[in-house]
Amino acid sequence: MGFEENLSKKLIPLLNLIDKSIKEVKFISNNLLPAEIEKNGIEHSIKSYIDSIKTIGNTKYWLNIQLASIKLSPEISYNFYNIFLEIMQNIQKHSTASEVEIDVIYNGSKLNLSVMDNGVGFDTNNINFGIGLKNIQHRAQSIGAKVDIFSEIGKGSIFNISLKI
Repeated sequence: MGFEENLSKKLIPLLNLIDKSIKEVKFISNNLLPAEIEKNGIEHSIKSYIDSIKTIGNTKYWLNIQLASIKLSPEISYNFYNIFLEIMQNIQKHSTASEVEIDVIYNGSKLNLSVMDNGVGFDTNNINFGIGLKNIQHRAQSIGAKVDIFSEIGKGSIFNISLKI
C-alpha cells in the first residue's frame, strides 16, 4: 500500500467526522437564535425542532404542547428552549431510546416541561454531571425553574422542568 492510499484511508474518516460536526454545529446554532424564538414563539420553535429530528434515526417522538396564549419574557423563552434542546441532545447522544414523549404545558401558573424516554437510563446517584446536565441546571437556576431528573439503568429517563410564571 502506497503512502497516498494509506493517508487517504486515514483522512476519509476524519473528514467525515469533521463534516458531521459542522452539520451538528449549524443545526444547533440555527435552533439557538433568540430572535427566532421571539419572532415565532417557543411553541413554534419546539414543534419545528421535533419536526426536524423526526427523520433522523429510528426514534419515535410524541409531542403534547399546550401553551395557550402564554407570554414569556425573552430571557425565559430563550433559557427554557435551550433547556429543552439540551435534554433532547442528551437523549439523542446517550439514551439509544426508541421512543420519546415530550409534554410542554402551561396550566395558568406553571410552565412544565416533561421529557420521557425508554432509553438505557443512568444511575442518578452516580451521575457525572457533564456539560449538558450542568447547562440544564444552570439555565434552570437562572430563570428560577426547578429540575427533577428520574432515571434507572435499563428503564429510561424522565426530565421534569417546572417554572412558576
